[in-house]
Amino acid sequence: TPVEEQLGEVSPALLKLIEAIGNNWYSAKELRERMGFKSKSSFIKNYLNPAQSTGIIQLEDSENPQSPNQRYGLTEKGKQILNQIES
Repeated sequence: TPVEEQLGEVSPALLKLIEAIGNNWYSAKELRERMGFKSKSSFIKNYLNPAQSTGIIQLEDSENPQSPNQRYGLTEKGKQILNQIES
């Protein structure tokens, strides 16, 4: 199925991020803490940026990407992958 094909394209790191977000919205700091990372820059570089560029996560306030209150959630694609992981 297309979702299984997407799973093959998603790295284990991004699968962890998808599971950490679930059906909620979190700030970068909250996600970093949920996943046990200390380094902000490496978390953004290795998790948030790749997840955004592959269309797995989205910004809650896309009009203001640098907003201090910015939160991240799953896109439809991310939710499909989450459902596949959970089933």
